[in-house]
Amino acid sequence: MVLMRFDSDGQIKCYVFGIYYTFVPYLKSKNMKKKLSVFSVLSILCISSQAQIKIQPYSREISCDVDALADLPTIAASSASGKVEIAYSENIYSGGCLGTLVRTFSYSDEMGNKAEAQQIVHIIDNKPPRLLGEAPNISTTPDMIPEPAQFAAIDNSSETYDVLFSEVKQDKRITRVWTCTDSCGNIARKTQVIQIE
Repeated sequence: MVLMRFDSDGQIKCYVFGIYYTFVPYLKSKNMKKKLSVFSVLSILCISSQAQIKIQPYSREISCDVDALADLPTIAASSASGKVEIAYSENIYSGGCLGTLVRTFSYSDEMGNKAEAQQIVHIIDNKPPRLLGEAPNISTTPDMIPEPAQFAAIDNSSETYDVLFSEVKQDKRITRVWTCTDSCGNIARKTQVIQIE
């Protein structure tokens, strides 16, 4: 068995496996003897001599505000074998106030090389919910005290939260408070003071 190697383009090395043998064929004339050499190819194997797929440097674990998730950059990669195709998937798991996002990038190049990168994103939120409703401060008589206003809340996380109501009466003053707290502990508050004449 003989192994021969040659370079295709400086990046791909090909190995040829075969059998090399020499023989003397039978000839009618005894004075005509000649050795013949033959190399019989059994198989050819080509292997890339370059690094497979190179993934650009990235932080494996980061924190990101919920409002900036859509702006997270793609983790790029390159290959000496040509164009790199990127497939992307993401999953959110429990943990932290809004969960943990796991981003998975799968890469493949034209030579069939494959690679994978995974990034863990801890989702944070520093913005309180927004209360929807109106409750201005007023002065009124005892018989004209209005019913408590109704408030709803919306949050940038798209989660739904309840609005809690409390009321304190003291002499000729009524203080009403509506509050909403999101999963990250951000609090929205609306206060109404009713002065009784």
